[in-house]
Amino acid sequence: MITGWEPATVLFATLAQHLDEYTGRIKAEELTISSDGITVSMSVTGSLTDVRFEPRLRGRLPAAEVADLVLAAIKRAELVAAQRRTDIAEELESTWRSR
Repeated sequence: MITGWEPATVLFATLAQHLDEYTGRIKAEELTISSDGITVSMSVTGSLTDVRFEPRLRGRLPAAEVADLVLAAIKRAELVAAQRRTDIAEELESTWRSR
């Protein structure tokens, strides 16, 4: 736990440890969002890792409509990833405060 009376080197070391813990957690998690025949996988860092289409979409919908579905799925995944980053930060913050 940081009290505010530590030397600067201890504060910086503690901060670096916490940031490493946070980045390790967000790099380790991936999420998958499926909707309207589109499945998007994204790391919690926000990097898109995969997009898949259900076979039923091929030839049944105009390409522009499929593109809109893909963009909508990516936007949903980005929102979920952002919320997950917030959740992880809050979890770790409560842990850090109790140390």
